[in-house]
Amino acid sequence: MKIKITQHMQLADFNNGWTTISKTFTSNIIPHKGDLLMDTFWKDPYEYEVTEVTISYQFDECYVSVKPLVIRSNKKDVLIKYIEKAKLAGWESSLEI
Repeated sequence: MKIKITQHMQLADFNNGWTTISKTFTSNIIPHKGDLLMDTFWKDPYEYEVTEVTISYQFDECYVSVKPLVIRSNKKDVLIKYIEKAKLAGWESSLEI
C-alpha cells in the first residue's frame, strides 16, 4: 500500500511562516493513531506521534498525519533551512523555495 505521511511545520509564531511537508513510500504496515514514527529528518525529537490515519482501499493509499514540528524561531530563513533539510531526507514541501 502507498503510505503518505504529512506534517505541518511552522515557526514559533504561525503567522510568520509555515509549510506542510510530505513523504510517500510503499509498505504493508499501516500506521495507527498513537503510533510513533521515526525518520532521518527528525532529530529532536527523533519520532513523531501519528494523529490521524485515513485509508483509501479504492486507491490502495493510506494518508497519515503526525504532530506538527514547531521551530523555535520566527525567522523565515530558518524555516527555509528546515525545508532544505527535509528535502534531503526525501520529503516534499508545499512551500517552494
